[in-house]
Amino acid sequence: SANIRNATDIMMGLVATPEGRAQLDDMFVTCVPLPDPAVAPLDIAVFFEDVADPFAGVVQYATNDIIERVCEFIGRDNDPLAAIVALETTSSGFVCTSTSYDLTIQSLQSTDPTDQNVGASRSWIWQTCTEFGYYQEQSSAQQPFSDYVTLEYFHQMCADVYGIEGLVPDIAATNNYYGGNEPQGTNIFYPNGKVDPWHTLGVLTDVSPGQPWLLMDGTSHCEDMYEAIDPSWPEHEILSCCHYQQRTSVKQWLGLDISPEEIRALADC
Repeated sequence: SANIRNATDIMMGLVATPEGRAQLDDMFVTCVPLPDPAVAPLDIAVFFEDVADPFAGVVQYATNDIIERVCEFIGRDNDPLAAIVALETTSSGFVCTSTSYDLTIQSLQSTDPTDQNVGASRSWIWQTCTEFGYYQEQSSAQQPFSDYVTLEYFHQMCADVYGIEGLVPDIAATNNYYGGNEPQGTNIFYPNGKVDPWHTLGVLTDVSPGQPWLLMDGTSHCEDMYEAIDPSWPEHEILSCCHYQQRTSVKQWLGLDISPEEIRALADC
């Protein structure tokens, strides 16, 4: 955390001058040159959000010991900024570091279902803007990233992407409609990975007999949706147990027979 904070402080200093911005452009391979933050603060916010995004991805989708390895990589480097540059520019699918608010909005305004640059982002951001408020803003003093990425930045993005001024999520209405972390329903399985920071918003207690839940040690975001392929992975056993519980739950709901193998596997879990 201290190394990330140090690197952020260096970047905040560099972004304040034309020479510093040119240096950041070269280091991060920016899509377009960084502008003067006094003129285009939203562009600077896009840049700092993009720089922080690999860390969010590592934590949210962690498998094996990736978090420990990234922390070790950032922590051991005498040049923390160089380490963050390497993390950004070697991320999967990297082309360039985003620095344009207008281009970001333009991309998210695409309603073409085949547009691979958007994917599910537009529909997910709509839910965030209207229902959930799951903004990953960076204004707290208790975190090491740039405070250019504020709640106001995301509110502005919501308004600009969907063309609705003052668009903010009605979180209270969402919790009231769906029941928050005590939903009312039947035949629903709630799996969560304990490594996933989002698990704290999930169903983690018994709410009704028809709504089983499972908190899986050592697993991350949506990991139950993937096959437990590698037996050497620490999370292999708990993922296998989760899959058996999901499969047998659905069979029970459909009135289907559960095989002896599944019964033995559940007993071992």
